[in-house]
Amino acid sequence: MRPVIMSVIIIALAGCDQSPDYSETAGYRVADTSPLFIAKEAVQSAETENFIAYRYTLGVQVPADAVEPLHARHVKECANAGLNCRLIDSRVQQDGFGRTTAYVTFRLLPAEASGFAAKLTAEAEALGGALTENSVSSNDLSRSVIDTRAQLEAKTKLRDRLLALLDNAGSTVGDLVEVERELARVQGEIDSATSLMAHLRAQIDMSAVEINYYSEPQSIDGGTSAPITGALRSFISVMANSLGHVITFLAATIPWLPLILGAGWLLRWAWRKWRVRKAG
Repeated sequence: MRPVIMSVIIIALAGCDQSPDYSETAGYRVADTSPLFIAKEAVQSAETENFIAYRYTLGVQVPADAVEPLHARHVKECANAGLNCRLIDSRVQQDGFGRTTAYVTFRLLPAEASGFAAKLTAEAEALGGALTENSVSSNDLSRSVIDTRAQLEAKTKLRDRLLALLDNAGSTVGDLVEVERELARVQGEIDSATSLMAHLRAQIDMSAVEINYYSEPQSIDGGTSAPITGALRSFISVMANSLGHVITFLAATIPWLPLILGAGWLLRWAWRKWRVRKAG
C-alpha cells in the first residue's frame, strides 16, 4: 500500500507532461493532475479571459462648511447600498486654520465606480466647488487568478484521491497515518489558495474608489491677520518648550553644583595663599 500512496502523491505533484498521462500502478489508474499540467490547461482555456482590478482616484474642492456633509453623505450612501458597496477607510480632519479635509475609500461595482466621477462633479458644482482630480489605474491580475485557480484544482483532485485511499479497506495503520498527514498538508494548501482566490476576486469584482475632499483655508479678515493668529496660537507652545529647556538644564546642572562649588573654593584658597607668599 505504501508504494501506491507515494506513486499517487509523486504523480499528482511533480508531473510535467503536456497532456494527461495515465499509468497503471498496483491496480490504480492514475491521471496526471500536477499543478504544472493543470496550469497549462488553464492558460489554454482562459486565453480570452482578462482579470483587471481598477482603482479610481478623485479629488474635490468645496467650501469648508460643505466638506463634512458631502463626506458623510457618501459614507451613508455606501452603508445603505449593502453588499454593493464596501467601506474601506474614512476620516475627517481640521487643522485649526479654517481648512477641513476628508478622505474615504470604498469598493463599488465596476459600472458604478466608472460613473462616480460624473456624480461627484455634479455634487461639487452644486455646492460651489469643483472636481480637481480624476484618475484611474489598473492592475492586471489575470496571471495570478489563472495560476491560483490551477493550483486549487490540482490540490482538490489530489485531496480527493487521498480521501479515496483512506477508504481502502486494505490499508494498514501506517499507511493511514501517512495518508492523513499528507491530506492535512494538502487541505491547508487548498484553504490558502481559496483565501487568495477570494482576495483576488474581491479586487476584480468591485473597483476601488478613493475620494479626497478639501477646502481652502478661511481667514478671519481677508487673510491679513492669519500670521498674527498663528503666532498667538503657538505662543503657549513656544513658551512651554522654552521652560522645558530651562528645567532640563537645571536638572543636568544641580547634581554637579557641590563639585563646582568645592573646586571654586579650592581655587580661591590657593590664590590667596599664593598672594600671601608673594607679598612675604
